[in-house]
Amino acid sequence: MEIMFEDRIDAGEQLARKLEPYSENKPLVLAIPKGGAQVGAEVAKHLNCEFSYLVSRKLPFPDYTEGGFGAIAEDGSDYIIKDAALWLDRGTIERIKKEQIKEITRRIKVIRKSEPLPEMEGRTVILVDDGIAMGSTMMAAIRMCRNMKAERVVVAVPVAGRRTSLQIRSEADDYIVLTKPEDFRAVAQVYRNWYDVSDDEAIKIYEDFRKPEISMSEETHAHIHHDVVVVGTGASGTTVAHKCRSAGMDVAIVDDRSYGGTCAQRGCNPKKVLTSAAEVIDLTRKMDGRGIQGCKDTKIDWSSLINVKNQFTDPVPERVETNLSSREITTYHGTAKFRGKSVLDINGKIVHAKTIVLAIGARPRELGIKGEEHLLTSDDFLDLEQLPEEIVFIGGGYISFEFAHVAALAGANVTILNRSSQVLKEFDRDMVNIVLEATKDMGIEVVKNAPVISVTKEDDKFVVKTKDRTEYKCDLVVQGAGRVVDIERMEPSKANIEVSNAGVVVNKYLQSPCNPIVYAAGDCNENGPKLIPTANLEAFAVAENIIGGNRKMVDYTGIPAVLYTIPTLASVGIDSRSVRKGCQVISHDRSDWYSTRMFNGKYAASKVIIEESTDKILGAHILGRSAEEVINIFSIAMRKGITRQELKEMAYSYPSVCADIRHMIR
Repeated sequence: MEIMFEDRIDAGEQLARKLEPYSENKPLVLAIPKGGAQVGAEVAKHLNCEFSYLVSRKLPFPDYTEGGFGAIAEDGSDYIIKDAALWLDRGTIERIKKEQIKEITRRIKVIRKSEPLPEMEGRTVILVDDGIAMGSTMMAAIRMCRNMKAERVVVAVPVAGRRTSLQIRSEADDYIVLTKPEDFRAVAQVYRNWYDVSDDEAIKIYEDFRKPEISMSEETHAHIHHDVVVVGTGASGTTVAHKCRSAGMDVAIVDDRSYGGTCAQRGCNPKKVLTSAAEVIDLTRKMDGRGIQGCKDTKIDWSSLINVKNQFTDPVPERVETNLSSREITTYHGTAKFRGKSVLDINGKIVHAKTIVLAIGARPRELGIKGEEHLLTSDDFLDLEQLPEEIVFIGGGYISFEFAHVAALAGANVTILNRSSQVLKEFDRDMVNIVLEATKDMGIEVVKNAPVISVTKEDDKFVVKTKDRTEYKCDLVVQGAGRVVDIERMEPSKANIEVSNAGVVVNKYLQSPCNPIVYAAGDCNENGPKLIPTANLEAFAVAENIIGGNRKMVDYTGIPAVLYTIPTLASVGIDSRSVRKGCQVISHDRSDWYSTRMFNGKYAASKVIIEESTDKILGAHILGRSAEEVINIFSIAMRKGITRQELKEMAYSYPSVCADIRHMIR
């Protein structure tokens, strides 16, 4: 047989000339390593386009590893030769697939340095190998590109068999093959110089050629280099850092505040210490005269309560940083600012990273009103040594209502001013109306359609003025009008990072489409509800995508939200505003149910939304004692597809609020 190619470089150069019409489309060239590495590199060089490796592996027979019954790509896309796999049971096939995915993950880590694949959606992708024998690995690669929503998939190889070519042509949008020998037996037969490509050579090709995401000047001018730099030390940031370090990466983390993030120090956890005390006071007072005497005199000792809160929050920074350092994760203190796509300035240190993860959380929204400097934030409220008598909260969201209930039960006179007619917009309207009744009973005044225009200081009082010129005098004004992503001080435009009103713009892998080096998890990206469960899910996904390549997407189904007022309101899924035809809404006033009456409760309710055609839960809203625990059952049902009938058949402890679920869904 005639030798067609001197070596893989020659084959790549010849193939590239056939692909020149695609150069104007700025395609993405993905080589199947290791054999296709050099061929793909030559093609990408000639077309002056982006280049990477897509790892696809043969699925070998259990007792004959030279042969195979199909292939699997790095995202799990597979191609199974039905006739070849007939005698293999499903368990054996799944075991072999898992083994090959493990090897794929190793190859990604070694030859692609754990770097994610470039974005494929809407692009022309050219798949390149040094030749096609059976075609299984290429078929799996094509299917992966389809799953990644590539606009056009082109397969380009120097040599292939004629029968295999028919199959590839039917799957690809275009198929370029330089030769299809009649007596084709192996890819090697058309090359003068043929050898098995080693890991080291594949790594060198990748590093030497792949079109860099950054300019060389960025990297060479950096003082320090890391594989991964995480900005933010909260729940999502530390999770990503630990997982990447466990994968063998050189990881650094930075924060301009004390280590540990918002939730553990200035958010969920310390707030729950305060709301738990308020719950005890409320419950104690309700039980006065019901077998317990003298409860009405029970009160909150505010300064003592704050000291208790501090016992939870004060140890956090040292514990978190010590834990990070013990894993050999480099820790920095200071504000990180972008100085390029992959370079950060951290207090004058120029730090380069192959991957940057934003996990920076949010800050209180600026209201743009006169006297804004007089406002306290939720952080400040949590550190108050003494609670004043008169407090005004600006804004009708989580922060205002939760802290207002605590302050009222601690003896303060509280007013909430909301700019619009709707408060607690994240929750079901019917449930919110009951919360408003409970809030009013507690002595808290909620004023709607009252946008604040100014805050002034007069003697020892603050005067809060609304648009209709009404004035509210108080000792303390708290900004509870929401939070915004704290990203602008990082100067994201210098890294070509797009930011919307909701946060950093990311693709389905939580990666910046404009700068694939950057991922974002938690409150700082535009996806999902801004809650700790969301941050945790996103952190695991980001870590997996950094380590093994982009394949993990976050399922935002059934993420619960809780308002820690008294009573507690918990919610998951859709509410009445999203009910459509074919939905059943089951509402109950639970105020006279045993689980409410045994604590002398006054307000309790439930609303569950069912999809009639499937009997599955679309939404659940629980108001009352232990609502934050009950909602987890509905969250699990939604995430795992458990039906209403199956929930009815569950065995619940009794007596308990969870035992009421059977009645909530009737």
